[in-house]
Amino acid sequence: MHIFKNRQKLQKRKKLDNKAQASFFVILGIILFVAMLAGYFIYNNIKKSKIEEQAKRTAELNLQAEEIKKFVNDCIRKESFEGLKTLGQTGGYMDVPKLINFKGIAMWHLDQVNIQPFLNQTQQRLIEYVNANVPKCVENVNISKLGFSIEKGQPKTFIEFGSSDVTLKVIYTIKLSKEDFTKEFSDFFNTFDIRYRAVFEAATEINAKLFEPDFEAKDPFKKLGYLRGLDFDIAYKTPETDIMTFTVIDKRSVTPENQNYAFNFAAKLGRSELRRVTDLQ
Repeated sequence: MHIFKNRQKLQKRKKLDNKAQASFFVILGIILFVAMLAGYFIYNNIKKSKIEEQAKRTAELNLQAEEIKKFVNDCIRKESFEGLKTLGQTGGYMDVPKLINFKGIAMWHLDQVNIQPFLNQTQQRLIEYVNANVPKCVENVNISKLGFSIEKGQPKTFIEFGSSDVTLKVIYTIKLSKEDFTKEFSDFFNTFDIRYRAVFEAATEINAKLFEPDFEAKDPFKKLGYLRGLDFDIAYKTPETDIMTFTVIDKRSVTPENQNYAFNFAAKLGRSELRRVTDLQ
């Protein structure tokens, strides 16, 4: 009987030990679950914070890249207008040849010989000017101060002299790199409210009148009054006895400097030394 009671006590103690052990593992499991859950949330928060920080950094770099793109486009616009202005000041040239240069203005009429440039020649000169000068302008942009490394291609310019404006498309590949961030852009578009084609054609009509038999140096705009009706102001000067300079100002063309666009050319009205030949039928 005494042995039976002891055996019962041992069995009860064993059951209690088993229950305590089971409770311990349950509590341990709960603790581990809570720890894993907390670790998961902490990991996600850290990951989310890093993603947000990376997104913020990328947004900042994108903004800086867009600023650089604007700087480059400002260079293109600046150089394009400088070229257009030079064409107007000189009579269609970037550098006037010495032989036809009168105080920086090109002669279109030289001793009864028409040496006026063609419109597409002035267009090509402007294209070459933009292609040559835009990279120099971009060199002066403080890209390095923003910490970007830059790769540049060669600009390729397309220009259209429209009926009411001048449009330019410049393909100029710019690749920016900083840390793991890269950004590339290449197409730039600009428009100027300058009727260059119309101004050039008005100057051409004035030049053509110089060759007519009834041309009078005292009244060079005879029969050209209609140009004023097309919103052109036309003027001339006689700085020397046989030299005249002409200016066409377009009241519809407004430059970035908020001025009307002006075009100049000169004429030397001496006699030609070329031999005149006439075909008779």
